Amino acid sequence: MKKETPKEAVCIVFEKVNTGGVSLNVFELLTAIFASDDFNLREDWNRIEAKMKSYPVLQKIENTDFLQAVSLLTTRERHLKAIKDGISPENAPGISCKRKDILKLSLDDYKKHSPQILAGFEKTAKLLTLLKIFSARDIPYRTQIIPFASVVALIGEAVDNEPVRQKIFQWYWCGVLGELYGGAIESRFAKDVPEILGWLKGDPEPTTISDAHFSPSRLFTLHTRNSAAYKGIYSLLMNDGGLDFMSGQPIDFTTYFEEYVDIHHIFPEKWCEANKKNKFDNTGINYDCIVNKAPLSYRTNRKIGGNAPSVYLERIQREQKITPERLNEIVTTHNIDSQLLRADNFEGFFNARKEAILLRIEKAMGKPMARDAVEP
Repeated sequence: MKKETPKEAVCIVFEKVNTGGVSLNVFELLTAIFASDDFNLREDWNRIEAKMKSYPVLQKIENTDFLQAVSLLTTRERHLKAIKDGISPENAPGISCKRKDILKLSLDDYKKHSPQILAGFEKTAKLLTLLKIFSARDIPYRTQIIPFASVVALIGEAVDNEPVRQKIFQWYWCGVLGELYGGAIESRFAKDVPEILGWLKGDPEPTTISDAHFSPSRLFTLHTRNSAAYKGIYSLLMNDGGLDFMSGQPIDFTTYFEEYVDIHHIFPEKWCEANKKNKFDNTGINYDCIVNKAPLSYRTNRKIGGNAPSVYLERIQREQKITPERLNEIVTTHNIDSQLLRADNFEGFFNARKEAILLRIEKAMGKPMARDAVEP
């Protein structure tokens, strides 16, 4: 390749032809570029990665994610400087984190912004635990953490202000429940950062919020962790303070890991199959969607087994010496009508909980949704 070949073109060639050994991505190319200045980017990343991995939610953050965040801060700084120098916002260099922008990072850019971005990721990890997102597998979109950490890095201690934090959380839930970060998202990152910062100062809401919509019928299609919305609703249910059926304990960082909390069926699969309840029916009631699931400990799920709710609730009361009234209170923390559950009224339970979850989604997104599409 000729010397004048653009760096981004070189990167594409390496990624396409280097099929054996270690694949060369934009991080590897930037490592080579910085090596000419006697700086070992790989060694620096190993140091950063070790700090990141002390937070379970950041276990899957990649080196390219980190570089994208550095690029967002760097290009924003250039954009603001150009405006200050008299260039119109339309003609100023854009905020971006595409491959070509990362490859334009200087070593000074990296050294200046990487500590700030690391602090942003670490603070973001702590904020995610407030949303009851405790592990990397429960993060709906790893990519959404990039603009999240970038904004947090830029506003610093202001994120500890309740109104500021709640706005960022609203943006986050709109991205998750609107399922907006599954495709080509670099352009959305570039809009997110300035729009969120402007919104915090009184500007109109970010595009991510205005673009976000949740169709009520989507609930019927959410069966597994493969869906971002599924993970998001799971976290919302934990965030509502759902107590474990057996222990009565709230789900926090400690109990999540020690009690092996996961999402489990409320009306067990075995009972639903025996009673001929629908499964994978995307137009109406079905037992395998998230409406019939709740975050519970491994021990509680074993106790539920394949029994009817009326049976396993009685067993929990007897063995744990819990009064019916107290167990009803515990069940209600999961947005479940305890009387419908005790009566084994699956259809009544399903419709009531469906509405409760929709209300919770509306609250998280800060916007109403039409209900006409939700009825089977």
